[in-house]
Parts: sequence; C-alpha cells; structure tokens
Amino acid sequence: MESRLTFYICGGLFLIMTLFMAVIAISAGESILPQTWTLLSMTVMSFSMGYLYPQFKQKDERMKMIRQKGLFYAYFALIVYFFIFFLLLGLGIIDISALELMEILSSLTISTVFLSMVYVSKRI
Repeated sequence: MESRLTFYICGGLFLIMTLFMAVIAISAGESILPQTWTLLSMTVMSFSMGYLYPQFKQKDERMKMIRQKGLFYAYFALIVYFFIFFLLLGLGIIDISALELMEILSSLTISTVFLSMVYVSKRI
C-alpha cells in the first residue's frame, strides 16, 4: 500500500459492504450475520492503518514501541473477552455455535489490536 489514501479507500469499501449486509439482514427481519462482524473489523483495521501509516512508514523506535505496547494492551483485552465469553456460555446466558463464537472472537481480536495501536500512538 502506497499511501494513507489507499487505506482509507479500502476502509470505505469495507464500511459500505458492512452497512449493506447489516441493512439487508435487518430489513429481512433476521439477525446480523457473523461475517458482518469480520467485515466491520476489516473496516477498523483499514482506517487504523490509514491513521498509523506515517508512523509505520518510518522504521524507528517509536514504531516498534507502538506495536509492542499495542499488542501488550490487546493481549489483556483478549483475556477479558475470553473470560466474558466463557462466563456467558457456561452460565447459559447466550447460546451460539462454535463458528459464530470464532467469528466474533476473531473480529474482536483484529479490532482490538489495531485500536490499541491507535490509542498508544496518540499517547506517545
């Protein structure tokens, strides 16, 4: 990817696809498909990479620290996600299939990693 604009264009396309799938599912009276959450996480990833592109373009200590701290924060957030899902599934509060759970967790993982990098880059 050559510039920030490329990431923003990809993010816009992912956002349009996400909104389309959500509107179709809601208008049909169904729940939103789990694949929609993956598209939403790809949207978050694209916009985050567009924001982080100037920092990541330079291969310096700041970029390495953003990645390292972002992944560190995301690790603990993922542990919280797993604990919440284990608790909700174990108590029978929610009843979803393993495939849906994997879609949701992968979407949360992608979004959390990139949003934590954005958070760290703003704090540094």
